[in-house]
Amino acid sequence: MRLIVGLVAIHAVRAVEVALLDLADPDLARRTLAVCRGEGIHLVYLDDLSTGLVADWLSERRRRWPQATRSHLLITPRSTGTPPPRRSATAPPLG
Repeated sequence: MRLIVGLVAIHAVRAVEVALLDLADPDLARRTLAVCRGEGIHLVYLDDLSTGLVADWLSERRRRWPQATRSHLLITPRSTGTPPPRRSATAPPLG
């Protein structure tokens, strides 16, 4: 959620553009984010905060859904494309 707010508030990325982001779109080494805009690609140059938000989200995404088959950058438990993990009675709830 913080990543979405950051992209919208800091970089004026539209909600529909955020929803279409793919794992290949962020380039942390170059500190850029490729955003599909119209019929082309708009390159967003990320500041320190935004770069950290993207890096944090990618780490969290890998930790929570290591087997996710979707290439979308932003996923939820319902959109991962993988079956939900089996939880034991003692496992804490996800989220």
